[in-house]
Amino acid sequence: YVMYTSGSTGQPKGVMVSHRGIVNLITNSSFVALASDDALAFMNSPSFDPSTYDVWAALAHGARIVVIDRDTTLDPHRLAEKLVREQVTIVNTNNGLLHQYAYLIGDVFSRLKYLIGGSEQGSCKAYSTILQHGGPVRLENQYGPTEATVSATSYTATGALDQLKRLPIGRPISNTRVYVLDKHQNPVAIGVVGELYIGGHGVANGYLNQPELTAERFLPDPFANVQGARMYKTGDLVHYMSDGNLVFVGRNDNQIKIRGFRVELGEIEARLAEHLLVREAVVLALDVNGNNKRLVAYVVAEPNDNLVHTLREHLSVILPEYMIPSAYVRMDAFPLTNNDKIDRRALPEPRSDSLVTHAYVAPQGGHEIALAAIWSDLLKVERAGRHDNFFMLGGHSLLAVRMIESLRRKGFTLFVRALFENPTLHTLATCLRDDQAEAMIPPNTITLATKELTPDLLPLINLTQDDIDLIVNSVPGGVPNIQDIYALSPLQDGILFHHMMATA
Repeated sequence: YVMYTSGSTGQPKGVMVSHRGIVNLITNSSFVALASDDALAFMNSPSFDPSTYDVWAALAHGARIVVIDRDTTLDPHRLAEKLVREQVTIVNTNNGLLHQYAYLIGDVFSRLKYLIGGSEQGSCKAYSTILQHGGPVRLENQYGPTEATVSATSYTATGALDQLKRLPIGRPISNTRVYVLDKHQNPVAIGVVGELYIGGHGVANGYLNQPELTAERFLPDPFANVQGARMYKTGDLVHYMSDGNLVFVGRNDNQIKIRGFRVELGEIEARLAEHLLVREAVVLALDVNGNNKRLVAYVVAEPNDNLVHTLREHLSVILPEYMIPSAYVRMDAFPLTNNDKIDRRALPEPRSDSLVTHAYVAPQGGHEIALAAIWSDLLKVERAGRHDNFFMLGGHSLLAVRMIESLRRKGFTLFVRALFENPTLHTLATCLRDDQAEAMIPPNTITLATKELTPDLLPLINLTQDDIDLIVNSVPGGVPNIQDIYALSPLQDGILFHHMMATA
């Protein structure tokens, strides 16, 4: 049979799934033991591959199928009544819905034998909440692409979730093999992130009428002892825990570049989810006018006047500056697609209250007014107050270059060091100089003969000798390599070293 899944070109891909894959999923299962007296909730869309489990697992074991319509599925209290009335024992749903149910009808799940979540990254907090309400006999977090017949791994959640940063996706189910490989398709060590490949009975036959894509993603399995065995290249990044469970890290194609740095959005989402106020988190990289990529965090959390400040401070302790979102959007719940996955395209644009701002106080004097106008245009904010911070409004060192150039056109001079030392508008305004005469720019005194970098060689940024040594030691080749690669102006020196201090 054929199940359609989204494709990177915008056209769905038809996955040719074998009957053997379904038989393997529903019989001799390592995660559920069905019996004829069970009642299984059929609440997934028939176009969504988990629905194949809902139907065939029940029919193959003589169990009841309880059909739950869309309206009931999306109404937690109606759903709770339905589950109790029909004496449902097994619920298989998407984590996007499960996370919302956990806080609204978590006590109802204590009546179940099995509760299975999957399709998206599971939340430790949501799963812990379900367990705190008594939980089902068994609570499972599963992982599996359509190309591996619904589920490839499963993790049994227990009361020890508070000690974990990410909810594991577990171990392979029956007759399934998983490999964590590097870019050369060699196995990686425990704890090292690699790409997940799946082998075994659940691997699909390929993509309908797409032989090239099939050859690219369905590869010969060099680790299997079965002739002709194949493995599926998932594109998902995972690592092994010391106990043998797998942890999902993110997508290969979910890495983006922010100001030259590679960023894994899943890492930021996981760090946000660690905070007590946050139930769920999604991070997007949005283009502002096509030339200023900005990280925006969306969180499911209770209303809190200090939420934006609190989350930024939380991240600033554990992540480098370039990985800290500039905007934070609080939501009661995330929008979902028809398949109950988070609909990232439906997430709203951040508003002015999504930024870290202070109570608005109008700029005072010509310097502050000129600077505020430049910030509003550059940072795409409605207004900039005299107590606002350039970096907390979404500014960064590359935008600093454009700000300084804009100031120059208005007849002002500003050194980049002043911005890093005085990031608030009113203090930075005091550093502006009217450009009546050409500003004195210190010469670049770093030469090929320089053996050691000292603070006096970097006049436009304040660094101690220890700071400089830390940066030099982080660059392969040390001082000579910095000299060879970065023959920079003093302004560029300041920006470069600010970046490197943030990551060293």
